[in-house]
Amino acid sequence: MTAFLNYNRNHLPPGQLLDWVRFENFKKLFTVSIWSETFFKVLGWTIIWTLCSTLLPYFFGLIQALILNHKSVKLKKVFQSILILPWAIPQMVSLLVFRNLLNGQFSPVNQLLLRLGLISENIGFISDPISAKIVVICVSFWLGFPMFMLMMMGVLSNLDHSLYEAAAIDGASSIQQFGKITLPLVFKATMPNLVTSMAANFNGFGLIYFLTQGGPINTEMQFAGDTDILISWIYKLTLNQQMYDIAAVMSVLLFIFVGVVSLWNFRRTTSFKEL
Repeated sequence: MTAFLNYNRNHLPPGQLLDWVRFENFKKLFTVSIWSETFFKVLGWTIIWTLCSTLLPYFFGLIQALILNHKSVKLKKVFQSILILPWAIPQMVSLLVFRNLLNGQFSPVNQLLLRLGLISENIGFISDPISAKIVVICVSFWLGFPMFMLMMMGVLSNLDHSLYEAAAIDGASSIQQFGKITLPLVFKATMPNLVTSMAANFNGFGLIYFLTQGGPINTEMQFAGDTDILISWIYKLTLNQQMYDIAAVMSVLLFIFVGVVSLWNFRRTTSFKEL
């Protein structure tokens, strides 16, 4: 309902009553240049962020699961315990640690690089637009791959080994066995989790907010920073700017976008087709 009202800092009850504006807020988001340009920039970065923070941990988790599942690897439980640590530590704690490690003024990383003579001045890891985006993707990758690794280790441990024996008898190489047996079966079992993880990352407010708070500030964007995704931009519009009407419009669009993409992906999974 808020998306169809003029509910913003210029119209706050009880001092000023609210009026129905129908689709004017939606029209403003797409026709007023400063709003539309910011929206599409933030949307584009949100999509890139979602794909990177989902697919990179997914495939790296698969690689780690394949390595740990190999019969020649010793001390599997030790390596598994080490690799699961990023997931075991509370996410907010990890994010605050990374934020301090990568601080542009007094970060230990900069101090180490300066002492080694690799740099001559501090690097603004989270104050430069490009490096800040790389940092949030890398941190998301670090925090996300252990979950997929454990999930895929469970799938790999339950695969029917007779399939590999039959493939080996037929002359299939290890690469062919992986491409024709392992990958399809793992993908089939983990596809629903991949879709839900993608939807969660699309709305991944916590990582962006606690690591960069959406910064660095971009003066060419309307109340949004270079690493803001849609949900963090909505948060700023609501809490800081009191632009409840525009924030509500984007919340509706966000729900529709995530819902349609998730439904489309779920309908393509074998698990959904078997219902």
